[in-house]
Amino acid sequence: MRVFAAVLKNNLWRLVGQKQRLLLFPIVTVVAIAGAVFLNTKADIAGNIAVVSENAILQPTAYLNVITLEQAPPLSDLVAGKYDATVIFDNHGGYEIQTIKSDSFRQTLESILADPSADHSGATESRGKGTNIMGFILMFVMMQGVSLMFMFAEDKEK
Repeated sequence: MRVFAAVLKNNLWRLVGQKQRLLLFPIVTVVAIAGAVFLNTKADIAGNIAVVSENAILQPTAYLNVITLEQAPPLSDLVAGKYDATVIFDNHGGYEIQTIKSDSFRQTLESILADPSADHSGATESRGKGTNIMGFILMFVMMQGVSLMFMFAEDKEK
């Protein structure tokens, strides 16, 4: 036990000599946590939907960002992520959905089109805010651990 205490004491004295690391780690960690909280405050939107229709049939909701267009956007806009889906309404009230996303997204979009006033809070499939913040913190803790490995390498050499 004395050897372990001596090693920790020795490492502490060597770490005091590395003042830039002692100051950098808490500052970077606090900035990372603040950045994670700031980046996770925006509302989750299920998708950007391009609606091709003569009149505004579909209204924007908390889950959908609706852009009304006169012509269908090219497929490259769907691939580039500008739009998640294109809904083309015909003159008879029917519609066609074009998307490159999964079938579950298509079904969610169809349920929103069938009943826009219903609660679709489960429409977004994303991680929670706490999970993202914990991921940021874990990333910086791992970087700090790797950075402090210089003491282990010196101990092995000596």
